[in-house]
Amino acid sequence: GPACVFVMDTRGFRREKTATEEKLVLGEGQINQVKSWLVRSHAVCPFKILASPVPVTPNYSHEEGWGGSNDLEEILAFADDNAIDGIVFISGDSHMQGVYEIAPGILEVSSSPASAQGVPFQTIGMEEKLDKGQVVWEQTAMGSHCSEQWGTVEVDTSVVGQEKIVVELYSNCGSGEDFSTPLLEIKITEGKDWVITGGSQRDLAVAQSASEIAAGSVPLRTQKLGGGASFVPMMSGTAWIIVPLFTLVPISIVLACCPCVKRRIDAKHGVGGVEGGGWQREDGEIQMF
Repeated sequence: GPACVFVMDTRGFRREKTATEEKLVLGEGQINQVKSWLVRSHAVCPFKILASPVPVTPNYSHEEGWGGSNDLEEILAFADDNAIDGIVFISGDSHMQGVYEIAPGILEVSSSPASAQGVPFQTIGMEEKLDKGQVVWEQTAMGSHCSEQWGTVEVDTSVVGQEKIVVELYSNCGSGEDFSTPLLEIKITEGKDWVITGGSQRDLAVAQSASEIAAGSVPLRTQKLGGGASFVPMMSGTAWIIVPLFTLVPISIVLACCPCVKRRIDAKHGVGGVEGGGWQREDGEIQMF
């Protein structure tokens, strides 16, 4: 079935915060193009995948990340106002692997292979966890030798009403020499619910999430704590799109990601998509994928 992916430019149009201007990551022109794409793709695909070359979670407030800008809030508010669901973020340049619930039922999966060797190489440091409730799982405690990692994202829309996205993240720490064991598996279903379903880090992730929920630090979390690992064979994809930190396929999306964890996410968001996605540069020139 159809899958829609919008690869955002998070470097070419950014503006740092000044005494008179707020920080921008996407630029006004590109934000408008993202909004337009979300509307058009909502009628076409059950899933809308937004790919960001840098971490999206506000926990990453470094100048290269989205934290400190209103871009994410503006996109999420627009989607909510227009009843657009099925949004999933994938990102890189975090120098680690992480899963974040950046809004109720909306996950970001971040992974990047470069310099994924723990602090100080991880770009999302513990001191930047401004909202720990967003953190579903991170590679942080995996060790400095975890320097080989990658992930896959499978979009399965073959059965109407049972559409899903499966994300698996692998690492040379915990996945075995043949990278056959996932570190974490998550299933996202319709209605913005998601559940940790398996992986070698499942029990730790469930315990951490349960603790945060009990402490009231994640009042908006829609997670359902579940059990039982489930594996879905990767489907061979067609039409690969290669971008700096990602290898994306319409049906199977392979993520060349952050550090040391493998996750699988079954995301039943709707990926809306059209044949063109893209953005309008602030000088008026329009670039389409």
